[in-house]
Amino acid sequence: MSVFGQLADIRIVMHREPMDRFNALGMIMLVLVGGCDLRPQPMLSKSEAQVCLGKGGRQSRAPFGAPICQIPYADAGKACMGKADCLGDCLSDAPDNWLAIPVGMPVSGRCEVESSTFGCYAKVENGKLAEAYRCVD
Repeated sequence: MSVFGQLADIRIVMHREPMDRFNALGMIMLVLVGGCDLRPQPMLSKSEAQVCLGKGGRQSRAPFGAPICQIPYADAGKACMGKADCLGDCLSDAPDNWLAIPVGMPVSGRCEVESSTFGCYAKVENGKLAEAYRCVD
């Protein structure tokens, strides 16, 4: 039977009873999801994990799955004027109009929460935007 013939059969089945339609949709989803890669993701090596834990960190994953060590900062979220005020960086979260804010513009900053920051932000120095906003995944 051709692929078109199989699709036509599925279409006919889907116009039957609601439960039959549900079963047909379930089978289609099973076929589509069956191609997903379910292999275990890499983790930090045993020695890297020990070093991470020794620094008070925890194993985590970057947004695309790479293993990382996240070390929380004690001054997380504290208001700051620049890096000298923080254990990590002094950051400004990107506001809605972030493309219109030039480097050198006065902004409020907050101390970085963890050693690896993801999302949209810019570094703050001397109470001013030290660089253009960027988004990190």
